[in-house]
Amino acid sequence: MRYWPLSLLGLVALAALGLTSPLAYARQTRQAHLAHQSPCASVCRTSEQSPPTSSDLISVDFVDAQHGWAVGTAGAVIATTDGGHTWTRQQSGVRGNLWAVDFVDRQHGWIAGASEWNGIVLRTSDGGTTWTTVLQGNPSGNPIPSLRDVQFLDEMHGWAVGDAGHVMATDDGGTTWRRLTLPSQASVKGVAFVDELHGWVSVYRYGDDAAVYGTQDGGATWTAQLSTLHFDAMNTLAFADQRHGWMLTGARLWRTDDGGFTWTASKPQAHPYASLFFLDARQGWILSGAGVFATSDGGRTWSSQLRSGTSSPGHGSFCFVDPQRGWAVGLHGTVMNTLDGGRHWEVQTSALPGTPVPRSPQGTVRGTRPTFTWAATPRALRYQVTVRWGAHKLRQAGIITTSWRPAEELPRGVPMTWEVLARNDAGRGESSPPVSFTIR
Repeated sequence: MRYWPLSLLGLVALAALGLTSPLAYARQTRQAHLAHQSPCASVCRTSEQSPPTSSDLISVDFVDAQHGWAVGTAGAVIATTDGGHTWTRQQSGVRGNLWAVDFVDRQHGWIAGASEWNGIVLRTSDGGTTWTTVLQGNPSGNPIPSLRDVQFLDEMHGWAVGDAGHVMATDDGGTTWRRLTLPSQASVKGVAFVDELHGWVSVYRYGDDAAVYGTQDGGATWTAQLSTLHFDAMNTLAFADQRHGWMLTGARLWRTDDGGFTWTASKPQAHPYASLFFLDARQGWILSGAGVFATSDGGRTWSSQLRSGTSSPGHGSFCFVDPQRGWAVGLHGTVMNTLDGGRHWEVQTSALPGTPVPRSPQGTVRGTRPTFTWAATPRALRYQVTVRWGAHKLRQAGIITTSWRPAEELPRGVPMTWEVLARNDAGRGESSPPVSFTIR
């Protein structure tokens, strides 16, 4: 299944872009389950943009090292065929939030989300060139609230889960769906089936506990397997086979080696808002505001992967296709990737400006009207400079060059700081760290 974080405060550190991830509700991709009325109800075709989207990206899935998709707010769908070096916008025909995406090969994929407050599932059989609505709630006849996760084992067998205890199943690729009866009306955040019979769902009720329900008969019956008060609205669930599974609730990791009948809790060194991904029964990662942590023994021990001085994606939706190559997505259309198991992350695409780099003044300077300068920032249209000393603040916005000189004189002999904020055409941006200076 995918991982489902709660707050949009997630990818705050996305490569010095400071991206926070609002909903970063992700998925544990197909490898983790291994053994894992629309405005455009018929056909929507692809157009290209650069950057492909400024929407917040919520879920990402790669089927190999070249082909991947990401979905997010405002119906955003983007795709790559070259490992993320270039991304293309695909038209979903939906204006609501798309929470999860799952592909079984380069052509066949599904998206779960919401359209005008109704749950929706989209399907493609041509790699996303066209997307078709195959399931949609109708309050007057077939009420289906927002769908939070989707998983397919192959081209035929899949599940979509969402609010109010909804677990939907299909045996024909999504052409027809049936609802499975779950002994809970809480919000179902994630689904992980390893075959047609054995599967699990993670459930969360606001102000209550998180839980896992398991089935051994394809969803005809469900058994409560784990209920914990160590909850967070984000509860990441992943299963690699019929025996080995994991659930992350806040900063507490639960592990099972017997299909969910017993669970063992541990506390890896991770920020409470974190996401979980397992490639197989032994190799897995936790992505959080505290960094990237990896395990090679099924989650019994964890080690920090992020090298000193490198940027972290924070916590958000992420996936790996092998022990080295992975991708993470977050706010403002940002995609990052790693080629060394999470030790280093680089931005592949983003609608956010980069972090500005101040140049002067720094340290001790002369003149009470110093010229403030900084390096040009990619994707920035305007800059804002803020100077602070004591309880005073001087701010100038709307600067279109990379320098500014205040009209008024600044005080001598007083410790001051200044910072520069870069903004894009939507007014969003990132601020530099404060720089200290004093005028003689």
